[in-house]
Amino acid sequence: MKNSFQSASALFSGTPAGLRRAIVLALLALGVLMLVALAAGCASTPTGIAREEAIYGWATNAVSQARQLIPFIPAPAGNVAEISLGILAALLAAWNTAQHQAIQKLKNGNGTAAIASAGPRPPTAGS
Repeated sequence: MKNSFQSASALFSGTPAGLRRAIVLALLALGVLMLVALAAGCASTPTGIAREEAIYGWATNAVSQARQLIPFIPAPAGNVAEISLGILAALLAAWNTAQHQAIQKLKNGNGTAAIASAGPRPPTAGS
């Protein structure tokens, strides 16, 4: 455990304290954003999917804006920040794929909104 703390401190050894705090706060903020997106990411109604699309658009804009700041971060911390943003972008892409699958289910009538609006099933010939 001591070695991992030493490697983490070596990562930020040449970085000023204010910049370290800013990097940590930015990564925490992006993590919280992803948790909010994940919590809202199980929509199966048109309203829920519209909400997810708005959150997705906002999150991708935030990642894009954060990427513009990467060149100003010193080398060791900048590399970590760039990798973190790459991982967040990949997670957003996976979430977007799930959104499109949910939209296709709704268009095909297989979503929970279609099931709820269908009402009770009519009796079959064998019942």
